[in-house]
Amino acid sequence: MNRLAALALAALACLPSGCDDDDASAGASGGICRTGPAPCDDDLICVSGTCQSPDDADASLEPEQLRITFKLEKTTLDADGEDQTTIQVRVYDAETGAPVVGEAIITLDPPNGGEVNPARQLLNQGLAGFRLVACDADEESCPERFTVYLSLASRPLEPITRGVGVTLNLPEIPDAALDSDAE
Repeated sequence: MNRLAALALAALACLPSGCDDDDASAGASGGICRTGPAPCDDDLICVSGTCQSPDDADASLEPEQLRITFKLEKTTLDADGEDQTTIQVRVYDAETGAPVVGEAIITLDPPNGGEVNPARQLLNQGLAGFRLVACDADEESCPERFTVYLSLASRPLEPITRGVGVTLNLPEIPDAALDSDAE
C-alpha cells in the first residue's frame, strides 16, 4: 500500500505543471526553491517559492512604497582607520508589512570617508547589517563629514533613504607641521 500511495502522490505532483521539461529545474532561475540550506543556485534568492535574481525581487517597489529603518550605531568616528560603527537596515513593504527581498547597497559621499564591508548584501527577511570603518587620516585625505546612503541593487544610483551624516574626528596637526607647510 505504501508503494501505491507514493505513486499516487508522484502522479498528483505532475498534474499542475504537466511534468513537462519546459519548467526551470529546482533551484535555477524561475524554478521552484529547493528545501534545505541552499534553496537556490548561487546569486539567486527564493521569493514566494520561486528562485530569482535579487535585482528582479526588489525592482517593482518604489521608495515611497517602502518602510525603512536605517540606523548607525554611532555617527562620530575617529579617522584612524580602525574606529567603526555598525549599520542596521530594515526594509518592509509599507502597505503589507512584508519584508522586502533583494539586495541593499551602502554608499558614502564622498566615498573616501571610510570603507563599508560588505557594501552590498542580501536582505534576509528584510534585514541587513553592515560595518563601516573610518578612513585613516595618516594614510589618506579624509573629509570632516560624509553621508551614508542606502540603495537597492535594482537601482544602485537612487538612494531610498535620506542620508545619515557622519563626522570624523581628524587628528590635530602640530603647529610645527603647519609652519613648514607655509614656507
